[in-house]
Amino acid sequence: MTRNRMKTMLYEFNVGVKEPVTLFVFSDLHITEKMDTEVLTSLYHRAKRCKPDAIIFLGDMVDTIEFLDVEKNYKLLKNFLDMMAEIAPFYIITGNHDIRSIPGKRKRRMFVKEPKEFWKDITKNPRIEILKNASVKTDKFFLAGVEQGPACYSLDTESSVSTLQKHILVSEKAEMMEVALKKFLKKVKTPRNVAKPRILLVHSARFLTERNLGGLVKDYDVILSGHLHNMAMSEKVFRKMMAVWGLGLKNGHLVCPPVTAFTDPKKQRHYTRYCAVVKIK
Repeated sequence: MTRNRMKTMLYEFNVGVKEPVTLFVFSDLHITEKMDTEVLTSLYHRAKRCKPDAIIFLGDMVDTIEFLDVEKNYKLLKNFLDMMAEIAPFYIITGNHDIRSIPGKRKRRMFVKEPKEFWKDITKNPRIEILKNASVKTDKFFLAGVEQGPACYSLDTESSVSTLQKHILVSEKAEMMEVALKKFLKKVKTPRNVAKPRILLVHSARFLTERNLGGLVKDYDVILSGHLHNMAMSEKVFRKMMAVWGLGLKNGHLVCPPVTAFTDPKKQRHYTRYCAVVKIK
């Protein structure tokens, strides 16, 4: 049992499109300086084998953004993203960790800070795009990404979240999720009755089953999200857990299991990492 074992899961959606679409999807990389680069190599080769029409990343690229303050880390991640983009067009949405900073080990506070220069740098590659309340229309699909922003995760003010809330689920805000979705829909015009799949990317979709939020995105055929970590659960148990939240394949929603189960490398060696191939027919 190796520390970096990985499993590719296959998901299929039958939505009646004219031309099938294949996506390579991964989420919650939470890369740190302690992560073995074999993880990135494995993702690259798995993506290349499935010959996708597009590669999708669903947020939480880094564990904390201080990772990018070190030049070798910056180059490592940028090179990885560039390599993935050689395989297929690469679309990214940001997660709560991508705008979260932990100033020091002794400080018990997190605050908002976004690596704007990094996003600007990687999108110089014409095959990489960050979708922040933005959409992409190709011959095969319509793809849109929601920018949830810090307010959805109780990160709306500096020093607002303690390390006791590190598992960010306890501090999510459904009402702010609603605000984010309405802002997204005001900016992005979703096509109706089209022959190509309409795909929505959102980092945390847990609240789509609350406050009638699911109705706001009813025009999308497939919703892809991450954020909900499966920890040590098997694929079968993970899917059951998603069903508890009203999320799952039956209603056109895939919650992608995370690449990283735990941020502690000593614990990670016991668990399987995940990525997904999503086929839309």
